[in-house]
Order: sequence, then structure tokens, then C-alpha cells
Amino acid sequence: MIILFSMDKNNANNILFLILNSLFFKADNLFFFSQIMREKINKIF
Repeated sequence: MIILFSMDKNNANNILFLILNSLFFKADNLFFFSQIMREKINKIF
């Protein structure tokens, strides 16, 4: 999990950091989900 966050609340880049955080989080979830599905498919065949 990659976490990007700026502690400076006056920084306008905070929104960008939050968007990047959510994108990385979704990417990690998709990768994890694909790994689980691959294992299930391997068990079936």
C-alpha cells in the first residue's frame, strides 16, 4: 500500500494526494482480487 499525504493543511496538493491514495488503494484491491480469482481457477482445473 502506497500512502501519499501532506501534513500541511494549507497545501493545495492535499486533494491530489488523496486522489492518488484512492487510486493506489483501488489498484491494490484489484490486484488482490485477481490473485484470489487466479487461485480459485487453478483449484478448479
